Amino acid sequence: MKAFPRKTIVIIVSVLAVVILLIVGFVKTNTGVSLQCAKIDQNSAELYIHNNTWSAYTCGDSFDDVEYLADGKWEHLPQKATRVSYPMIYYVDAHDKKRIDINFKQIYGTLATGKYRISVTVAKADEGPATVLYYEFEIE
Repeated sequence: MKAFPRKTIVIIVSVLAVVILLIVGFVKTNTGVSLQCAKIDQNSAELYIHNNTWSAYTCGDSFDDVEYLADGKWEHLPQKATRVSYPMIYYVDAHDKKRIDINFKQIYGTLATGKYRISVTVAKADEGPATVLYYEFEIE
């Protein structure tokens, strides 16, 4: 049996190393769906659902709820005004994002000092189950 020339082996090993590095890089950057904040204060928030997967995800037209931390337990923040929400479903395409704006002042009043979290439900398009994403923040 004839052996491969040394140069051919070096090229094959180099190509395999590059392929492995690309796969590892893909796995590390394909981290799923997350809720991230662009800006937030006691009156409003600008959030983004980031879809870092190869699948489309669905979500509603806005957020689900705002909760506050009281005695180590998350409690629903009471609304001061009726929140108008339409039964819309939005798609967040693969490797895309969707912006969510929240006017705390209009719905809840100005947020007091404390820890809060916002929840948003997402689901893989045309599949289940739904997942709730949270973004925690503090008003000082």
